[in-house]
Order: sequence, then C-alpha cells, then structure tokens
Amino acid sequence: MLDVTELFEERMRRELTVNPTDLEAMEHLLMAGPLAPSELAKRLGISTASTTTAVDRLVALGHVTREPHPTDRRGVMVVPTPASRARALGM
Repeated sequence: MLDVTELFEERMRRELTVNPTDLEAMEHLLMAGPLAPSELAKRLGISTASTTTAVDRLVALGHVTREPHPTDRRGVMVVPTPASRARALGM
C-alpha cells in the first residue's frame, strides 16, 4: 500500500510539476479550500517564509492565486485555480 501511495504521489508531482512540499500544500488547499498563508504554514509545519516561497512557485505554475481575505482587508487567501483543481482531482 505504501509503495502504491508513493508511486501515485510521484506521478502527481510530475503531472503538476511540483516538489513534495508544494504537492502537500496543494493537497491541503484542495481538501480544506482557500487558506491564509499562516494557516497553510501551520498545516505544513514550515515557516511562513518557506510558505511564501512555496506559494510563489504555485502561483508561477498557475496552480493557485492570492485573493483578498473576505474579512481581513490586510490579509490574503491562497486559492487553488479551477484548472489545477480539475487536473489534480482528475488523476
């Protein structure tokens, strides 16, 4: 079972052209929906600076966008793009 899981994750990383941390971030975003970067950092167990770098990579690849936080005008939410969501869930 673990071998199959690892093979699936490797295929998903190749398909989405992401590294393991970015894939884990995408998994959280797809399961939980939009998240604030600080919440994503907490879920990933990495620093907010590392999370910013991961989100920058995901934005550059077209997997996520940064959108205004609905209740905190200073904050942002990380939101998976519909195309990336469909691509990931289609696998």
